[in-house]
Amino acid sequence: MRPILALYRPYRWPLLLGLVAILFSSGFALTIPWILKVAIDRLTDRPADTTLLPFAAAVLVFTLLQGSFRFLARRTIVGVSRQIEYDLRNQLYRQWLRLDRNFYDRVPSGALMARATQDMSNLRMLLGAGPLHFSSTVIMGILAVVLMASLNPWLTVYALAPFPVLLFSLKELQQRMEPQLHRAQARYQELCGQVQEAVAGMRLIKTYTLAEAMVGAFGNKSEEYLTEEMRVARLEGIYYPLTSLAGGIGVVVVLAIGGQQVVSGQMTLGTLVAFNGYLAMLMWPTIALAWVVSLWQRGKVSFDRITETLAEEPAIREHPQPIHPTTVLGGIEAKDLTFRYGNGSTAPALNHLSCTIPAGAFVALVGPNGGGKSTFLSLLPRLRTVSEGQLFLDGIDVTRLPTSVLRRSIGYVPQEGFLLSDTIRNNIGFGLEDPEEATIQRAVFLAALDEEVAALPNGIDTVVGERGVTLSGGQRQRVTIARAVALNPQILILDDALSSVDAETEKAILDRLQTHFQGRTILVSTHRLTSTQRADLILVLDGGRHVEQGRHAELVNRAGLYAHLWDRSRLVHDTELRVED
Repeated sequence: MRPILALYRPYRWPLLLGLVAILFSSGFALTIPWILKVAIDRLTDRPADTTLLPFAAAVLVFTLLQGSFRFLARRTIVGVSRQIEYDLRNQLYRQWLRLDRNFYDRVPSGALMARATQDMSNLRMLLGAGPLHFSSTVIMGILAVVLMASLNPWLTVYALAPFPVLLFSLKELQQRMEPQLHRAQARYQELCGQVQEAVAGMRLIKTYTLAEAMVGAFGNKSEEYLTEEMRVARLEGIYYPLTSLAGGIGVVVVLAIGGQQVVSGQMTLGTLVAFNGYLAMLMWPTIALAWVVSLWQRGKVSFDRITETLAEEPAIREHPQPIHPTTVLGGIEAKDLTFRYGNGSTAPALNHLSCTIPAGAFVALVGPNGGGKSTFLSLLPRLRTVSEGQLFLDGIDVTRLPTSVLRRSIGYVPQEGFLLSDTIRNNIGFGLEDPEEATIQRAVFLAALDEEVAALPNGIDTVVGERGVTLSGGQRQRVTIARAVALNPQILILDDALSSVDAETEKAILDRLQTHFQGRTILVSTHRLTSTQRADLILVLDGGRHVEQGRHAELVNRAGLYAHLWDRSRLVHDTELRVED
């Protein structure tokens, strides 16, 4: 309860204004039955001398005042809940950007979408409708009971006798509902994940005509979610009949006992009407209380899930005593580097790897699939957690370097480049605050995109669609290369980033990059060994280990793993040439 109440702290004064407005609204509403009591009793005692116009005017005035203050309360408190939702959405988004790949490897995207949509909506309802109706319930309930007791204490006891049983039943239902809500929310996030995967993989689904199969899988997920929600709905459905039953019993008691007292002269007709009015007013707060309990259950579960995400800490943290280098030259050294994915129980992706890369060298990383090339390259900008004392940049432990300094020095192009649904210009200049036209054009040229961009209808201002859907695979890769080189980094990393371009385009790109980045470090991971011949140094990785290194000619003569990969690469290349002929 306390952490949820803490969300109101920045908005305590608007919230207090809303609660005061509810107090006034409830006070004006509770005055109306008393006015009716006085009017009916006076009309009964002196029918000839009584006019009802002043009473009617008073009821109208108090009704307008009650409605006006209710509007103020609703607008203020619901507005506060919207503002808190706005704050939490920004916090959640900021937290997602703060967390590293370890978190995203562990938490499915469907769970993140569920937190940003349904969980946020449930919490907003709790923060807005919750205090609005709960405070109204408490104020109306207490004052109505006090007024009922002032009119007829014993009749109040009889009318309210069923309500303790109702409150006990609500508490029992509340305890049963929480685990059901957790299960329903889990099914919902699986449903979100199914939708996200379908949208991301739409090309694959269409290619393999899997639409019906995906519809079936989605239907199964939807059915599981529906089943859990129906279980929750059945529990919620018990709330309202219980409140109606308690209120109905109270009405029967009042009519039976109160009617007899009116007939016997123990109570006036006006008092009975007012008593029934207050009992009717007590009915809505009782029903609202059941609804608030439901809001609390859903909102509490959602709040726990949101705060669980906000409480996550990135695995990659800044060193308490960072080193700020004056310049970055690009020399890299790995010392007994070992890395495991997940919780560390899997086989090492890098196994005691040691190597030295001179500053300014053009280095090719080759080896079989799963050899550790991509893992090694992702550790350099600390996209994954690296242990202290295992990886060094210019002799400085990378864990001692501020991540902002380290990553600004590295232009990293991953295997699967991501493009925004924006123009080519904005995709290339994404990492720059205010990119100059010359910077963008130079990046386009270095990525060998100049001719193709010029042929587009709107040139560099062509919108590429979501994830770059309107571009070919090779074009998408080259846009991500242009994005990296636009940063003018000291170290450029291409992690199999030329796999979708033809050999001639690959040669053009590497020629331009090698010329432009002369004296700076370039690391290229590739399976196409025709590009390795230009390398100053070739590192061969296999099973997470560094098994060979050297230049192309000496590695071929050594007749080791690289020579085997080179022979196989030439065979594939010759086969492709014969097919083209």
